[in-house]
Amino acid sequence: MQCATSCGAAWPASRWSSRLVEKAPVSEWVKERAVRAFRLIGEAEGRVHGVAPERVHLHEVGAVDAILDIVGAIEGFERLGVEAIYTLPVAVGNGWVDAAHGRLPVPAPATALLLEGLEVATGGPVEGEATTPTGAALVRVLAAGPPPWQWRLVKGGWGAGQRDPSHYPNALRILVAEQAAEAGRVVLLASDLDD
Repeated sequence: MQCATSCGAAWPASRWSSRLVEKAPVSEWVKERAVRAFRLIGEAEGRVHGVAPERVHLHEVGAVDAILDIVGAIEGFERLGVEAIYTLPVAVGNGWVDAAHGRLPVPAPATALLLEGLEVATGGPVEGEATTPTGAALVRVLAAGPPPWQWRLVKGGWGAGQRDPSHYPNALRILVAEQAAEAGRVVLLASDLDD
């Protein structure tokens, strides 16, 4: 899915995105989680910048991209009939990332706040940012914790982003599985290198 917008304008992230999500033709389950994800992003960015969450602004393209990512991911999981999402330690990457406010350490401050209390993994093949605030917010609103020890693989798939790093795939891998002790229950394990 691609969306073209005009650049330059800044929008109050939480209020603007919540209004768009509330008007979207998606279920209440999707809306509730998407609005919660934007609230978490607003709170984290607000703490980083020393402003109230409702005063956090995103540039229009970033806000639209985040809405598409968040609503699209949550609705995708709903349409797939996913009952639970489990995560391994969240790969954050390493080094530095260039942001609108300058060069930031990885994980970026807002990402680090969103991941507080979760297991993370640094290093790996990613030089730079492997988890964005958007990705961290999705983990917060969707993940049920670590996966069960035993599960039965049902099927898997891949999706690729637009970034083309030289040493690793920029891909989302999804494994749909059943818990071994509860045949018939569908779960999802995912690994994401976000572009």
